[in-house]
Amino acid sequence: VAWSAGDAQVLHQVAEAAAPQIVTTLTGLRSAEMRADPNSLINRPARIFFSGVSGAPGDGNRALADELRLLLPDAKDQLVSSAAKADYAVSCTVSVAPATASPQGRVQKTEIVWRVKPASGVEAGAVTQLHDVPAGSLDHAWGDIALAVVTEAAPGIRTVIDNHSGRLLPPPPPDVASA
Repeated sequence: VAWSAGDAQVLHQVAEAAAPQIVTTLTGLRSAEMRADPNSLINRPARIFFSGVSGAPGDGNRALADELRLLLPDAKDQLVSSAAKADYAVSCTVSVAPATASPQGRVQKTEIVWRVKPASGVEAGAVTQLHDVPAGSLDHAWGDIALAVVTEAAPGIRTVIDNHSGRLLPPPPPDVASA
């Protein structure tokens, strides 16, 4: 009687109880659809266009870009030379604040942001790295610093792509897979 009368509390309880199964079913349908599509990123590597690094002092733009080109590609993610052929575009900006005094001596706050955008151009996510570095330490060759920065950033970039692409969707339940 309360159901047919449209009792708000009863409707809320029914909706709350049904929501998990609805989410599981819809997620399963999406997963089944992607697994059946040979062009989905579940079935092929993502094509990534890397537009480069800007704003880094010293040789940071080149050093970070070189390291990313070496460390990002893997079995699931490939770099491509054309934005038109890419599923995602990755860019990086670096900002270094003026030196300030700290208990460790003069330091500069450094922010490195790796942005990931799908072909639609709407940002899928970003990997942000914040570091206090000795003042002037980035003004020349980055060397091992670039390697450390990209070693830390590359897994985060992959995670943004995995999350956005649907790769992490669980396999559909049997009742959805056979639908």
